[in-house]
Amino acid sequence: MELIEAPLVEDALPSSEFFPVSIDWPKRTLSFVRIGRETYNSAAFLVPRHANMGNKSFTFNMDDLLLHARKNPWPTVRTHYVLISAFCCSTLLARYIDELGIALVLKEPGLIAQLGILKYAHSDLIADLEPEEWTEMVGLSLSLMARVFPAQSSVIVKPSDIGNLLAEDLLTHDERSRVLILSVPLRTFILSVLKSSGRREWTRARAKYWHKSVGRIFGLQKVDLRRMNDARKSAYIWLVTNCLWLSARQGSHSDRILIMDGDRISSDPSLALRELMNFFNVEVADDDIKRAVESGASSHHSKRPREEYSAYSRSKDLVEWERSYGEEASEATRWASELAASIGLQIGDGPVIELSQPHAN
Repeated sequence: MELIEAPLVEDALPSSEFFPVSIDWPKRTLSFVRIGRETYNSAAFLVPRHANMGNKSFTFNMDDLLLHARKNPWPTVRTHYVLISAFCCSTLLARYIDELGIALVLKEPGLIAQLGILKYAHSDLIADLEPEEWTEMVGLSLSLMARVFPAQSSVIVKPSDIGNLLAEDLLTHDERSRVLILSVPLRTFILSVLKSSGRREWTRARAKYWHKSVGRIFGLQKVDLRRMNDARKSAYIWLVTNCLWLSARQGSHSDRILIMDGDRISSDPSLALRELMNFFNVEVADDDIKRAVESGASSHHSKRPREEYSAYSRSKDLVEWERSYGEEASEATRWASELAASIGLQIGDGPVIELSQPHAN
């Protein structure tokens, strides 16, 4: 991507057209691209390699941005977050919300994942930061996610699964924000991985990344990935993801968290959308929900829009996955349950690990 001279800070920071795409902490810079509303709506992933964001980027010194933000804060709207397990119908949910037209939807913006990686995988790079400096940097980044186009009054951000590293920060940044944790039961997650060679490859890479980055933090450092098949690796990812949510679910902001089984987005989207909009305090008419659910968003595969797909197709797929991979899934589920128990956690039949009262959702 070509780097050219940046526009003025005071022009870029308040405008949702200037979208932050990457942070370079050693150089203390933040880079932006200029995109229109149509790119926000059409992109499945708001990162340059997956969306048409032009061939120009604009880079700013981080300290200049922080100084300007302190002196000239821009208006921000209420921002909610959808934290995901992966393979949980989150892209379909984002498309439904796009159809509703009631909020600006940010689908997997890279900056949130990059901040999470800085906090955990590359914590040595920010070791000299005082807690207040980290909070200010996160605050600047999240405020850049809270800018809208005319006639929009809220933002809904769906980070990638790497964004779960920042779960607590998302809740503490703005007390108006609420978080949906969208996941599927462990067995469904395992089956969703095993059915696809591409997902198996993703799982091997993600398991390795999580183990290196956070395995020790959660007491999982003795897990030997080299001895694990894809079913166990997928179960390991599901468990680590749940560990990343734990502090938020058990913390003082747990009343601003809703947990939902991702299969509901496919099997009963109207009720799922109504519950979510009520939780986010977003006003939307039942007729608009019906219109969104009956739109093309629900009739095609979320990641492959040209491929027809439906709730009935997904239910048929689950039956086939059970027939083909059920035995592997059962063994991996037993293994994961024993691993979870070794660190004081319990895996049940729901989309997340179980919590003892009074924090259970």
